[in-house]
Amino acid sequence: MNIEQERRILLRKGFINEDNTLNPKALELVSQISGYFKKAKKKTNDIVMGTDWESNAVIYNEIFPKKKLNSGRYARSAIGNVKPGLRWFFDNNNFTWEEIFAATKAYVMDQELKGEKYMTCSQYFIRKQQTDKTWISMLADWCQATIDGLDEPPENNFREKVF
Repeated sequence: MNIEQERRILLRKGFINEDNTLNPKALELVSQISGYFKKAKKKTNDIVMGTDWESNAVIYNEIFPKKKLNSGRYARSAIGNVKPGLRWFFDNNNFTWEEIFAATKAYVMDQELKGEKYMTCSQYFIRKQQTDKTWISMLADWCQATIDGLDEPPENNFREKVF
């Protein structure tokens, strides 16, 4: 390798200065190239969902009643089925645990007022796969409704029969 020839090429192409120091063009190239060799850090559950995510997952799941739904599924899914759904939820949405709890309570209360006829289980409330392999999240919809103030139950849930 002819070092002097390489130096002249770098100088002519504008990658180094006369004193053989790298100029901004060279530094930008080095920065771009070094990005290809960095190992990506895997985001852990603690990073994505917070350090107390496991206890929050249990709190979320316990908002659902301990009963069997009309669909034949239990309203409160196994916590092992809920955790991967919550990870997906946090990867795809920007809601807090407090918003999730408020939305879930609003949903459960709404379903109780309607007789729980079409209530979904805690696992499918987070996410459910459609036939076209896409995911939908009722929890995300309810979180947004809670933020927008649309989750309020009607003022008077009872009717008085007058004779």
